[in-house]
Amino acid sequence: MRQSRLIKRLESLDHRARDRFSKFVNSPYFNQHDKTIQLLNLIFIAFEKEKPALLTRERIFNKLFPKESFEEQRLQNVMSYLMRLYHRFLAYEKIEAQDFAEPLATLEEAYHSNQLDVFTNRSKLFERTLKDHPKPDDNYYYHTFRYYDLKRDYVVSHINSADQKSGQQLIHALDDFYIISKLRQACHLKAHEWIVNANYDFTFLKHIESHIAANEDRYKDAPTIIAYYTIVKMLDDIENPSHYSRLKELLLTYEEQYTPENLNELYNFASNYCITRVNKGDQKFQRELFDIYQQSVKNETVLVNGRIAGWDYKNIAALGCHLKEFNWTYHFIEDYKDRLIESHRVNAYYYSLAFYYACREDFDKASDLLLEVQFTEVQYYLGGNLLLIRCYYEMNNTEALISLLESLRIYVIRSKKMTTKEKKSYNSMIRFAKKIIYLKTERIALDKKDFERKVLKLEEDISSNDNIYAKSWLLEKCRSFLTSKSGQFSSASIR
Repeated sequence: MRQSRLIKRLESLDHRARDRFSKFVNSPYFNQHDKTIQLLNLIFIAFEKEKPALLTRERIFNKLFPKESFEEQRLQNVMSYLMRLYHRFLAYEKIEAQDFAEPLATLEEAYHSNQLDVFTNRSKLFERTLKDHPKPDDNYYYHTFRYYDLKRDYVVSHINSADQKSGQQLIHALDDFYIISKLRQACHLKAHEWIVNANYDFTFLKHIESHIAANEDRYKDAPTIIAYYTIVKMLDDIENPSHYSRLKELLLTYEEQYTPENLNELYNFASNYCITRVNKGDQKFQRELFDIYQQSVKNETVLVNGRIAGWDYKNIAALGCHLKEFNWTYHFIEDYKDRLIESHRVNAYYYSLAFYYACREDFDKASDLLLEVQFTEVQYYLGGNLLLIRCYYEMNNTEALISLLESLRIYVIRSKKMTTKEKKSYNSMIRFAKKIIYLKTERIALDKKDFERKVLKLEEDISSNDNIYAKSWLLEKCRSFLTSKSGQFSSASIR
């Protein structure tokens, strides 16, 4: 029973959600089946006592049906009914969380049951709610359309069959709902085109763009529509940073008028644009990206359901270190460690802290922290070992470094989760890292000119390779031979 879907679903609820679900199940309006109430109480008691052994099928059956012989099907029936209540609870929670779903449902039911006095009274209140709503998003425009569709039917049927105003309101509401939905989905699909080299047919999208450009006054009070419109323009014209600048201006100016979901999406599009520009060699966008990260941390749009993903946490910390924003980055690492998704927490925290100390050139501490990282995921294994390689190099631990590079080489060969391109990239990094190590050990024995010739040749080989991981770090290590007598140098660039 412990592994049943019901138990897993209920176990995933936080304390407050469990309390709300308990009230839901105990409400006679939603449930009049006593056995489901008893079953839920038994489950929650086991959770509170942290005793999974209390959740055996035989024990639960005996509690529900004392002195009766165990019947699997009877227990399963109660569990199934409780699961159905859980599904209804999820729907109820969703309706409760929306600003418009419940009052609009009231209007629809009042109208269709011919309670016109209720309809006329509540419709005035609903229109004020729409007018005063501070964060119009696609959900807002959807419910606005549904309301004006209902109002049009009411006006024509009961007030004035020749009325035009309600019809125009309906058309405008439908247009706005379609436009924001089209723009928002176009943003996601255009971004998807980048990732998988897809090619979508965005029928009518250009007409929408032309319409908005020609009717700016109409949309001056619709910042969400303008934001997604700007992102479409940005994705269509990557080389033109003016659209990104416009998006950043919109985020700062209208931040309070975007829903948390929209704000999270908008910041993601902004940050992904910056990442794309950095990958194209425009390094000034590293600072832009960091500004976006800082703002998203400040307004907590980096969080989803109160949690930050491990990769977002790690990437923010890495960029902060790369830009030498050490004070801010250290506090971010510490302040947000408890807000990491639990399954990511240990690895993301210790990896990011190790990265931080490596960038501060405390390689002993960095290598010690990496021992806490569990290399069960490919990216953590690769990233963690690369960071450890850099630590060993700076610590002059050549024997451990060579051994680690060989282990990594074998891992890359055997890995079934890495693409061919990724394998080539890491193999190139391993090959050039070994050459740098050998150059470092040969330095004393080689003539100065011969040594410099080898360094310049190695630098040229690394520079000309377009598929090599940690290329900037390798180049830094190679070039340092020409600027340092000992070959010891800073490890600031550790990306």
